[in-house]
Amino acid sequence: MKKSKKAMFAAVLLTASSALLAQEIVITGIDYPGRITWTNMPDTNALYRVEWASSLGGPWRFTFDELGAAEFRCLPGWTNSSFEARVPMAYRITMITNIPPVGMVYVPGGTFAMGNSYPSEGFSYEVPVHTVTVSSFWISRTEVTRGEWDRVLDWALNESTNLYQFSNTNFFGGNGDLPVYMRSWYDIAKWCNAKSEMEGREPAYWFPDGIFAFTYRTGEITTVEFWRDVDGYRMPTEAEWEYAARGGLSGKRFPWGDTISHVQANYTSSGTNEYDISSTRGAHPAFTNNYAGIAPVGMLAPNGYGLYDMAGNLRELCSDRFASNYYEWGSTQDPTGPSGTNYPERVIRGGCMNLDESYARVSVRLMADPADGLNINSGFRLVTVRQ
Repeated sequence: MKKSKKAMFAAVLLTASSALLAQEIVITGIDYPGRITWTNMPDTNALYRVEWASSLGGPWRFTFDELGAAEFRCLPGWTNSSFEARVPMAYRITMITNIPPVGMVYVPGGTFAMGNSYPSEGFSYEVPVHTVTVSSFWISRTEVTRGEWDRVLDWALNESTNLYQFSNTNFFGGNGDLPVYMRSWYDIAKWCNAKSEMEGREPAYWFPDGIFAFTYRTGEITTVEFWRDVDGYRMPTEAEWEYAARGGLSGKRFPWGDTISHVQANYTSSGTNEYDISSTRGAHPAFTNNYAGIAPVGMLAPNGYGLYDMAGNLRELCSDRFASNYYEWGSTQDPTGPSGTNYPERVIRGGCMNLDESYARVSVRLMADPADGLNINSGFRLVTVRQ
């Protein structure tokens, strides 16, 4: 939870929101520096959330997300009925179901070695390998499809009372089962906000204007930033992306291990790297009749988290700004990249159908112009930190 030296706290009583729980979780006390106590021990088979807000009216945010009983016991200051949260806010504990948002997979938070374990094979900005901790999140099982893009775009342009404007509303080839591509980072960020508002969630992308922050809906604004902890949809951070792409493995080149073939990914096999063991060379033979060789989503095997195409098919845009040396000085707890227009490019991850096997490695990080809406090999997937 977020820390502060302030000592003003408010306690909140609530009923846990799940059919799994037949009793109330009642916060019985809170004192400086943020020790919460409660009655009615949570159901150990369910998932829970400790939420905080600057006032009882919200908006409610959280850092400890979807904690089971085992994770609760690992928190600093844990006893059988409390832990020390150090949150100078109002709080509440909510119980959530185990049903994921539609089309999304739950990725439990954890600590991992981020970066390239084979530095002689990659780019200089894939190192140093460093330890990063990410909080749990939900991520799209597949890249966002043309069908889903069109559905939200139609709402944003024709049903929303807010004035959404997109730089590119045309589409060049493909069908509803293919991942969406040829969209700029700016349009994707606006689309994510539209999907959030369509579902009653708090938009993640915003831009400053003086002392105020405004929801991002129009234009190509270089000062756009994002909130990680709101319940709206967004592109993943690159740390979330790499953690999810590894599928629970550590120090491997790819989501499934150290070798790659067309059995596992849609990429262009060069045969020049010993870890490329594909029996077929060049473009993936199964998808050469598709538009630009892009595969429909979910055609090849998923990784350990049940995620498809985390290597190959399309490169995937992230929320972060790109800094080549970010690994040397960036945060190691839920990093969100550098801030400010001194870093205009955004991070893009993963390989694609027309790049060779070396770009499909999970540690590869490249920069992308956020205004480029004509890149045929770039798509994205969604993240949210709550159901």
